[in-house]
Amino acid sequence: ARQRRGRAGRVAPGLAVHLGLTRYRHDSLIEDHQPPEVRRVPLEQLVLRIHAAGLHLRDPTGKAAAICSRLLEPPEPASVEKAVEQLVRLGAIQVESGSGRERLTTLGEHLSNLPLEARLGKLVLFGAAFGPAATDAALTIAAALTSRSPFLAPLERREEAGKLKRAFADKLVGGPVGPSDHLAVLAAYREWDKLPHQGGDRMDFCRTNFLSIRTLQGMSELKRSLLETLSEAGFVQSGLRAREVGRRGRSPTGTASDGVLLALADVGDKLSKAPPEPCPPVLVAALLCAALFPQVATGRMPVANKPKKHKAQVQEPKPAGQEEKPKFFVRDLERLKPIKVKIHPGSVSFQELMLSSPYMVYQELVSTTQLYMRDVTPVPPLALVLFGGSLAADTSGDRGGDAVLVVDDWIKLSVPASLKSPLLEARRRLDEILATWVGVRDGLTCSGIKHDQSGSDLLNAVVQLLNMQQQCAPKPPPQQEKKKKRLADFSGVQFSCKKFRQSLNSENVHGQTSITAAGGRGRGFSVGCGRGNSGRGGRGGRGRS
Repeated sequence: ARQRRGRAGRVAPGLAVHLGLTRYRHDSLIEDHQPPEVRRVPLEQLVLRIHAAGLHLRDPTGKAAAICSRLLEPPEPASVEKAVEQLVRLGAIQVESGSGRERLTTLGEHLSNLPLEARLGKLVLFGAAFGPAATDAALTIAAALTSRSPFLAPLERREEAGKLKRAFADKLVGGPVGPSDHLAVLAAYREWDKLPHQGGDRMDFCRTNFLSIRTLQGMSELKRSLLETLSEAGFVQSGLRAREVGRRGRSPTGTASDGVLLALADVGDKLSKAPPEPCPPVLVAALLCAALFPQVATGRMPVANKPKKHKAQVQEPKPAGQEEKPKFFVRDLERLKPIKVKIHPGSVSFQELMLSSPYMVYQELVSTTQLYMRDVTPVPPLALVLFGGSLAADTSGDRGGDAVLVVDDWIKLSVPASLKSPLLEARRRLDEILATWVGVRDGLTCSGIKHDQSGSDLLNAVVQLLNMQQQCAPKPPPQQEKKKKRLADFSGVQFSCKKFRQSLNSENVHGQTSITAAGGRGRGFSVGCGRGNSGRGGRGGRGRS
């Protein structure tokens, strides 16, 4: 308004329209200048940079908050405290219990060297531990989340564009992994990357599927740049350069690609003629769980309407498009209470009436007319056990032949008692292996897992277990049952684990637990979060939210 005020009437008479801009709103509510970026964005990267540069050591407290308070326009102390808390959960920072001084962990040192958000950096580093295919998938998703979405949604053809986006997501649906926004981008990029660089095939593909070719090209360049950074840090083969990798992908004699997977598949002087098989979707979902945790939403199927006590009612099915959708809740880390959220309308899972898994990880929460989750991926409960927060056994919840495992002190999983010890031991070994993997590198070779045969075998067993897990969608809870306590607030959640139990067996080999195949039949594996007592697998009741 101030900018245009001096130009009124200079050219011709006109009419000025002020939409809702009253004098009170203009003078009191609207700021003259946009707040500085340090007060508008998350501060995890700033805190990492402060620790990487050693600036926090200049203050007697040894905290990044003391350095942030000296800025010309310092951020809110609560924002800095929240950033430190997130980095502690991520494993990038450790806080001394007595003095409260902060120090950067080995994982944090590597994350500070990556040109990525801390969570995406952890996704890439953990993906590198599971081989070339997982590394390529992790780099693709990290590049996609760093850039803008490659999917376009023209206003006049938005519905058609949404169907095509969902078609990409359906190509990687299977088992406990349902439609995923992250996997939709991965599937679209893979198809685009297979097309030849010469000619107009790639441009035609983007026009047909409402994709931005410039965004996909930017993702390709960022992938190669991240690969070079990983090579310099010793997480992949040494000597990989972004320009050489791109030149190999454009070779007329080879397969058209960005060259990343071809370069990762090379071992020594032996060049692979074809890239390895793509990474299984369930492993990608598990890696996303490790990176995005505790950004987890819990799903609950709607309860069927029951007739009143004294009046018989005929339940008519709702028309198509008006069926009740699953309800989702996230945990407020400050008040430790569930908050109701919805999936963003732009997500491929927005129209889902059934759930492939009771849990979803999300990239961010957006508050507009309601609180929405953006960029969601269903994750199997087994992924939470192996890659989620801290895992412990809850002996107070044991009942009969079932045991209770608690993830991060709020997600409770009821498992057969025979699986409790193998799961706890597998998680302990997996944490040790991944901690070794992100340890100090020699810069020349990929030390750690590749030189530890037992660690390599465990990682292969983890991948096999994730692939074996069957669909674990929460079933609609039955009509309300009185005087029966259930495990979870979001109860009625269960999945079959027949194959899962067949693939776990505890054998003590030199003091270690190996994961091997064994026969046997298993019970249901009930899942939930909150307070309560455990029930038998395969049963559930309505709980409180």
